[in-house]
Amino acid sequence: MVGTELQEYLIQKQKVQFIQEWCMLISRRCWNDIGPWPEDLPLVGMAFIMTFRAQMKGHKPQATGNRIVHHYKQFSLDPSEYEKSSEQAMGKVAQLMQDAQQS
Repeated sequence: MVGTELQEYLIQKQKVQFIQEWCMLISRRCWNDIGPWPEDLPLVGMAFIMTFRAQMKGHKPQATGNRIVHHYKQFSLDPSEYEKSSEQAMGKVAQLMQDAQQS
């Protein structure tokens, strides 16, 4: 699993790194170990859970160090919809983390 940037959350006094959502690549082997995408999450949180699953399965997510990505199509999103999606995701992330630890 590779992304353009690693971020981290502090969860129960432990740093948990994750690949930022805007650009990530997953090898077929890693996907077979951690897939599919968590469909019960809205737009936000999927990359965090996928990175967490990868770490639980022994994969080591990496960042490229080069944060330049070219988008060839225009994308628009209503900021209020993004906020709603973020709030919905936070309620589901804890359960998905528990599921990843138990599998």
